[in-house]
Amino acid sequence: MRIRHRGFTLIELLVVIAVIGVLIGLLLPAVQQAREAARRTQCQNNLKQIGLALLNYHETRGTLPAGYLAKGAWLSGVLYGYPQDFYVENGPGWGWASMVLPELDQAPLYQAINFDWPVGEPFINPFLDNDNDGKHARPGQGGPPLPPGLTNTLPDIAVETIENQTARLTVLSTFLCPSDPRPGIITVMARDRATRRLSINLCDTGASNYVGVFGTTEPGVDGDGLFSRNICLRLADITDGTSQTLAIGERSANLGPAIWAGTIRNASLESPAGGVGRSRIQNSAGLALGHVGESHTPSQRGSDCSQFYSYHSGGAHFAFADGHVGFLKTSMNYPLYRALATRAGGEVLSSDY
Repeated sequence: MRIRHRGFTLIELLVVIAVIGVLIGLLLPAVQQAREAARRTQCQNNLKQIGLALLNYHETRGTLPAGYLAKGAWLSGVLYGYPQDFYVENGPGWGWASMVLPELDQAPLYQAINFDWPVGEPFINPFLDNDNDGKHARPGQGGPPLPPGLTNTLPDIAVETIENQTARLTVLSTFLCPSDPRPGIITVMARDRATRRLSINLCDTGASNYVGVFGTTEPGVDGDGLFSRNICLRLADITDGTSQTLAIGERSANLGPAIWAGTIRNASLESPAGGVGRSRIQNSAGLALGHVGESHTPSQRGSDCSQFYSYHSGGAHFAFADGHVGFLKTSMNYPLYRALATRAGGEVLSSDY
């Protein structure tokens, strides 16, 4: 007897393909969600390690690290063609993250850093016209025009130095959120005086997704948060309570740049083209520090490039001063968020955030 084998008809084959397509469509989102959950957990673990490193640093040295260090030096007026000696700030420089490297099992990298030299270029023109007003001044300050007959022969920005280059270019996974596609190395930029745009390359350095909380105003000298220029706080100075005070928060590449080494002299930062931040240039302290001002909650579109944002849906992770990590939602009450960013504001806070 002859057995006849029946194959699939075209309709049956199309039905099978359609079913497989539906199953794949249902499975892929679940796989993506599982992967994001794993990345989110790793981000939390990174911040947990950083928070514990800050506490261990305090246990050893009696204070938290400064937000960043700024030093200065007197330079010879004769050498630079100026009628008198002048003072040049040799910073900003190494930041809080570089100070806790030994507590993050990075002692060899810490020992390789020459903290007497800046993170980036070794010298900045003391006669630089910072605000393009025709006056040449010391970095970060206003000043008079050059004396009659005196020519500014120094470059506005010195070339990158190889001192500390190896350390600066090190990429540390502890400082990178796995959900963020930010490259491990970024180029720090300066503003061109003529175009007023960020078009001058200062140096390349290892990126970071975590910045210290300066407080409620744009990062600079003395904030009301945990990290400021040259100021090393004790836990006893946090009178609002360590469990209710933010220490470190997330910043994603689509909001603005951040680096673990600290800050680069004369650098500026802005939100990238097509990013989520508003078009507004910020000063170099924002490379290591962030603020919560101007009514922007975590991961809110239109924030300054020196604020906090993440690729996690609905908010961003923060490490608190007591070492615990919390996820703050974009929808949270802004006055509460602002209160969490201060160390001694005296606010009475709800535990529901």
